Amino acid sequence: SLVVAAGVAVHVKLVAKLRKMADGMDKVLEKLSIENTQNSTPKRDREAQNKRENRMQAELLLQNLKDTGLPPTAIVLTGKGMHVYWVYKEPAAYSELRLKEYEILQTAIVSHFEKEGADKQARDAARVLRIPEAKYFNSKGEHASNIELFYFDPEKLYEPKEIAAYFKNSIQTSEE
Repeated sequence: SLVVAAGVAVHVKLVAKLRKMADGMDKVLEKLSIENTQNSTPKRDREAQNKRENRMQAELLLQNLKDTGLPPTAIVLTGKGMHVYWVYKEPAAYSELRLKEYEILQTAIVSHFEKEGADKQARDAARVLRIPEAKYFNSKGEHASNIELFYFDPEKLYEPKEIAAYFKNSIQTSEE
């Protein structure tokens, strides 16, 4: 079964793996910082700088969401940005009405984060976002980035109404 999240669908078995990954995050971060100091090149230096900037942006966003009342379930760094996930408490059964509600909520989330550069295309239910620990290859088949779990709190699960209430102003704006 699938657990539907604002922005993604996450397979239930993935949650257990994400918990393990979150437990070992400090070791991974330490290893990355050591590897980044070895074999330095301009491209690697740029990539390391981008990674640091992505981490800082993710940390600021996470703190802002915690401060304003809707901390996410997970934040995934994609190499050029991030995905923010609010996972539903219960699986959502498919229906035309639920799909419409989901699309309205997704549009509101994108609208809410538009100034931060939210991807306007990443709001349809068929969109598949990148999974942590996966390797991403660009259209030329070159390794572009590793997908990394930045933050995960399995206790942060939401009712769709809670997410909609948080993004209420953006929902009204996006429907106009």
